[in-house]
Amino acid sequence: MKDNAIKKYSKAIALNPQDAEAYYKRGGIYYEEGDYDASIADFTKVIDLGPEDANVYNDRGNSYAGKREYDSAIADYNKAISLNPKFSTAYNNRGNIYAGKEDYDRAISDYNKAIGLDPEFVHAYLNLGNTYYTKRDYDSAIAEYTRVIKLDSQGAKEVYYSRGNAYYEKRDYDAAIADFTKALSLDSKYIDAYNRRGDAYDAKWEYRSAIVDYTKVIGLDPGNVRAYNNRGNAYDEEGDYDKAITDYTKVIALNPEGNYAYNNRGMTYTNKNNYDAAISDFTRAIALDPQDPEAYYNRGNAYYKKRDYDAAIPDFTKAIALDPKGAELYYKRGAVYTQKRDY
Repeated sequence: MKDNAIKKYSKAIALNPQDAEAYYKRGGIYYEEGDYDASIADFTKVIDLGPEDANVYNDRGNSYAGKREYDSAIADYNKAISLNPKFSTAYNNRGNIYAGKEDYDRAISDYNKAIGLDPEFVHAYLNLGNTYYTKRDYDSAIAEYTRVIKLDSQGAKEVYYSRGNAYYEKRDYDAAIADFTKALSLDSKYIDAYNRRGDAYDAKWEYRSAIVDYTKVIGLDPGNVRAYNNRGNAYDEEGDYDKAITDYTKVIALNPEGNYAYNNRGMTYTNKNNYDAAISDFTRAIALDPQDPEAYYNRGNAYYKKRDYDAAIPDFTKAIALDPKGAELYYKRGAVYTQKRDY
């Protein structure tokens, strides 16, 4: 269908090379197809043919944004705004570029300008909320997400999810669970919402509920590494070490280059007093990430519990070198020296 449209507009241009509308329409199709160079060329031709139109500069700015040529995109949005100072979409689009450049204050200013021009501009509120979230201003993020929900309560599963994340970061786990649950009521297969609700239950020490959510994720996505890992953590917290080990082993099978599952499984082996298996896992974790102080600490702790103090001291010393502010590391090494009567 789009190929036919491109052919139609190309034919119109061949018949009348001054047909600005044909260039504009064809440029829009190229943009939708991700052919940003072609869309920029067509929008530039429209600009050359004149008269100047804010919409064309805005659309060319979108194409530059698609190419990640952010300075060129900003220049076009600036021009669009100068031609039409009430162009709320251009302010929103420029805000997106500033946010992408981590110039959050300018982004916030642009989103607020867009909202001032169009108080029902849902995407501007959402973008504003996301920017506040990135800045860790969770109260402001929640306020903006709430406005989006009021404007579009039924189509807002991602907004409930985003607001739930903001509540989670504030450690308001009950509010987070309520939002993730609402998102799931709008989409019963929303994997991210199950995962995050599981995290919130876990943070509340409601491990059984967390396990239910992680299990749901695994049912929907059997290769979901995150869910296996986090379910393993919850089983470990419940003291169900064999199930935890099974989940960590699955994580390793799915992602053998990640050191975290070896660390986690090693800690569970430590909890089971299987120190040799734990040391083996921590050694593998160190091989995968030699700069991970946690892995050295964990292996040192396993050696300590084995009463192999001479092996424990170098691991705690290495962990301290990698994390000099880790008070627990010094304490643990001191405990080893005490056991060795090395005062």
